[in-house]
Amino acid sequence: MFRKSFITRAVALTRGALAVTLVLFAVVATSTVAKSQTMKPVSVVFSWIPYQPHDYAFWLALDRGWYKEAGLDVKFSSVMGSNPAIQAVVGNQVNLGVTTAAAFTKAIAEQSLPLKMVAVFHQKDVLSLRYFKNSGITSPKDLEGKTVGLV
Repeated sequence: MFRKSFITRAVALTRGALAVTLVLFAVVATSTVAKSQTMKPVSVVFSWIPYQPHDYAFWLALDRGWYKEAGLDVKFSSVMGSNPAIQAVVGNQVNLGVTTAAAFTKAIAEQSLPLKMVAVFHQKDVLSLRYFKNSGITSPKDLEGKTVGLV
């Protein structure tokens, strides 16, 4: 059951990342770029190590030449955390940033930063607490005396 659940989640994450890649095309590519075949530079910053399953679609599109077919010269970089990624976007160091929804929402709420979210590829924030339904956990109080791990 665990294996099936893991595979289902991995497929969902990959599909989500592919959706984000398609949004990248829609947001950045324009019809004039495709017509003139001028490569438009696009920079994307990941908020952590950019070789995680939910980022694979970005790399797949690069490897298969899909960005070039759309007239995009895409470059990837990474920083350690969502806040530096957000600051890179706000500071015009990159065009797009991949961050957690929680950090993104907090940045807008607390700092009124001029940002737009164009896609989400997780139904729940990856930094959320996960547990089995049959664990008996229904509130944070139920975590007292339990061991919690970070994966």
